[in-house]
Amino acid sequence: MRLKNPGGVDKAIEAVDQVRGRLADTHGGTSAHRKDAFLTWCDQWATPQLGNHFPASEGIFAEISDTYHRLSALPPTPERQLNGVISRQWQEWDSRPERVLAELRGLRGFLARPGRLWWCQTRRH
Repeated sequence: MRLKNPGGVDKAIEAVDQVRGRLADTHGGTSAHRKDAFLTWCDQWATPQLGNHFPASEGIFAEISDTYHRLSALPPTPERQLNGVISRQWQEWDSRPERVLAELRGLRGFLARPGRLWWCQTRRH
């Protein structure tokens, strides 16, 4: 996971934790309410909050977009089926922040090491 500001790994961890916490807000209510809350979470919470810390090229943004479009493009669906779709999406998103947090914690250890990175490039003449 790349950061916009490598020194901001602690802030990025905090943001991912907040995004994960806000996901819990999408879990209750009727299927229509859950769908709307999930779409709002994708569009108005996850994307902008994570966008403050990660470049737009990170895969997490494609995953958020795919989830948003998958849910928003659903045709009228019986409540039981809609609940199933939303529950699967919720379970997937409940585990994704853990993956990101693990990467960031590993990055924190790497960034704490003293020294510099040197990039070598060989030239062919």
